Amino acid sequence: MACPTSYSFPSIHAAAAFALMLSFINKQSYPVYLLFGLFVSFTRIYLGVHQLEDITASLAIAAVCFYAFDILVNDSGN
Repeated sequence: MACPTSYSFPSIHAAAAFALMLSFINKQSYPVYLLFGLFVSFTRIYLGVHQLEDITASLAIAAVCFYAFDILVNDSGN
C-alpha cells in the first residue's frame, strides 16, 4: 500500500497517542507513555504522511478532548 501524496490534518494516530499519554500524566508510568506519544508522532513525520503542524494540532485536540471528557466524567459523579 502506497503512502498518500497529500497531507491530512490532523494526525489521528498522534491524537490517540497523546490522549493515552495524558491519561497517565499523574502516574509513575507517564514517561513510558510520553515516549510512546513522541515515537508515534516522529514516525508520522518520518514516513512523510504528516507535517509538524498536523502533529501540533493533534496534541491540542487530544488535550482539549481529554480535559473536556475529564470534566464531564468528574462532574457527573456529583
